[in-house]
Amino acid sequence: MDASFSQLLSGLLSPDNQTRSHAEQAIETAKQNPDALANGLIAALRHSELTELRSLSAVLIRRVRIMTCTRRVP
Repeated sequence: MDASFSQLLSGLLSPDNQTRSHAEQAIETAKQNPDALANGLIAALRHSELTELRSLSAVLIRRVRIMTCTRRVP
């Protein structure tokens, strides 16, 4: 798993508001390419040693896929 992606997910779980806000903005930017975002989240789900990151990845995968599916429905 890419170290910067792991750091991004860790930032989403940070108690520091500024760190969390920065990570949330990065995720919003990453949503412009939902397939790449989903692939990174799947990698985190499969390879992260931290349960918290795996759990967060699972939740975000579901959100990305729902977002992708609703965009494709006419």
